[in-house]
Amino acid sequence: MTNAQLRLNTLVANYNWYSGKPTATDAAIIQANLDTAKATLLEAQWFLAALKGEQLPAEAIGAKLSMLEQARDALESAQKRLDNTRLVAPISGTVILVNVVAGEYASPATPLVFISNVDQLHVETTDLSERDIPKVEVGQAVNIFVEALNENVSGHVKLISPLADTLGGDVVYKTTIELDAPLPGLRAGMSVEVQFQTK
Repeated sequence: MTNAQLRLNTLVANYNWYSGKPTATDAAIIQANLDTAKATLLEAQWFLAALKGEQLPAEAIGAKLSMLEQARDALESAQKRLDNTRLVAPISGTVILVNVVAGEYASPATPLVFISNVDQLHVETTDLSERDIPKVEVGQAVNIFVEALNENVSGHVKLISPLADTLGGDVVYKTTIELDAPLPGLRAGMSVEVQFQTK
C-alpha cells in the first residue's frame, strides 16, 4: 500500500469513529487497547502492593512483578555477602592488638585481632611446683597483689592443669585464677603476686 492509501484508511477509520460507526476491526482494536490498559493498570497495582509488602492474589503475575522478585533476590544475596564480610568477636571487650592491615590477605592460622575483656581478667601462674600442687584445689581462695596498682584483690582457683611443665629444671603446673571482682586499672599482662589461702 502506498502512504496515501494508508492515510486514507486512517482518515476513514477516524471518521467512522467520530461519527459513531466504528467498523468491527476498529472495535476489536479499541477493545484490545482497553484490555491492555486494564492489564497494565492491574499489574501496576500488584507491583505497588508488593512494594508495600501486602499479600498478593495467586493470579498476580507480570513483568514488573518478575523484576521486583529478581531485585528482592539480588538484595537478599547482596545482604548475605555483606553479612559474611563482617567479623564478629565471640566476646565483648577492647581490641588490644591488630595483626592485619586493610587489604591484606588473612590466613586461617593467624589471629586477626586480640581482644581483652577487663571484666573477666584472670591470673595464670606457671610456677606452682610439684611439692605445692597437692595443697591447691579448684575453688580455693587466693589473695592477689597487683604491684603496679599497689592493690589487693581476691580470687579463687578456677583450673589446675593436669599436664606438668618444666621451668628451670623443676616440674611445675599452670593454674588459672579467676578474680572475684573487677579491679579498676587492671590490664592484661600486669605482674601480680599470688598467695593461696590454706584451710
